[in-house]
Amino acid sequence: MSSQPEDQKERVRESFGQDSEYYRKSAPHAKSTSLKRAAELIQSGTGAILDVATGAGHTALAVAGKARIAIASDLTFGMLRTARNLRDERGVENVPILRCRAETLPLASASLAGVTVRIAPHHFESVSLFLTEVARVLEPGGSLVYVDNIAPDNTETAAAYNQWEKLRDPSHVRCASIAELLASLDTAGFKVELAETLRKPIEFGNWINRPHLDDPTRQELHKRLVVKGPLSQWLRPRLQAGRLMFLETEAVILAVRS
Repeated sequence: MSSQPEDQKERVRESFGQDSEYYRKSAPHAKSTSLKRAAELIQSGTGAILDVATGAGHTALAVAGKARIAIASDLTFGMLRTARNLRDERGVENVPILRCRAETLPLASASLAGVTVRIAPHHFESVSLFLTEVARVLEPGGSLVYVDNIAPDNTETAAAYNQWEKLRDPSHVRCASIAELLASLDTAGFKVELAETLRKPIEFGNWINRPHLDDPTRQELHKRLVVKGPLSQWLRPRLQAGRLMFLETEAVILAVRS
């Protein structure tokens, strides 16, 4: 029998292997305020930046101009192919591709000036292990720009939200609250210099437009979203120009390795 971490890695590979083009075109991943903020917050310099769980490569390409190299890393071959193709289309030359797990980065200690991770940690088997690895590979004073969807502080609402996300994507593990994230960063040896939240509008029809979802699952996702309760209170669904919209909440955190 596979271990739990191996099972999770396989779920990630299956989900993102099928859906790599979705992430290339998805507006929240390719064009969003948090992408712009990540590029603004990462420090400029002559060192190397690592973008962890790069997906289609949007964040790595956005920060490539701020470092000697910006390594685009991911666990999934399909996502790395998509990132490579996008890099080549844009003619960016300083973005090498690296396949690795977020929790075991194959890089020397204190070898990086910066690390970015965006809309990905909720898929990691262990955010704590990931942060420990980031602290190891960052040089003293190096920066981490951490962006991810967050759950509310209320445990009932957080449970409903995470169950809904996992129904849509079996590779989803858990969105934490921002209070939990700040505590985890402190434990890993980071000093948080900025922590903000952004409300991100999502079109439901596009959000469920993924090859692995069948119609009954799409219908169940719709039902859970629109029925009044903790989930709808958190996500605030509404019709806008005939389209069903809801609001995700993202944390944008800048932390420095002590």
